[in-house]
Amino acid sequence: MTMADDLVLAKASNLKKNWGWFLALGISLIVLGIVAIGATPIVTVATVWFFGLLILVGGVLHIAHSFVIHKWGGFLLELLLGILYLVIGYIICVNPLAGSALLTLVMGIAFLFNGGSRIALSIMNRDKKAWGLMLFSGLISVILGGMILAHWPVISLFIIGLFVAIELIFNGIFWLTMAVAVGADN
Repeated sequence: MTMADDLVLAKASNLKKNWGWFLALGISLIVLGIVAIGATPIVTVATVWFFGLLILVGGVLHIAHSFVIHKWGGFLLELLLGILYLVIGYIICVNPLAGSALLTLVMGIAFLFNGGSRIALSIMNRDKKAWGLMLFSGLISVILGGMILAHWPVISLFIIGLFVAIELIFNGIFWLTMAVAVGADN
């Protein structure tokens, strides 16, 4: 047996010993996701506010960086970018509802363009085996983007929170599945 084999066996043994933690994490994330579905406006506002806070911090970092590199030719551009980040982050933190409307609009447009590009790529590659799945994936994105934009801005208070909730649930399902997979031998 090689050293790599020993390492893999040790890691697998560690996974099996801790399968209960994977199970607890999976169940917890699923429960949080279900709670988040029931509170999508709150989750949306909290998520958007946190996003605005991150942009504020990014603005401070850009401005600080611009003064560190002040002799570099990009000083002014870096400073202006930092100020732009600060303004956008401040606006989002002060008015997360407007921020959610803007982010939802951008998300709907992104879904449309992303889906459209996948549709075009699938058509260009229809001689490949999985072109139908690519096409289906693109169509779903276009439909989702169209639904978001058709109900914008009303949907803005719910869609971001709903996507966060869905992500929590599917992340929980992943960890639950991992627990079942590694704990099946116990």
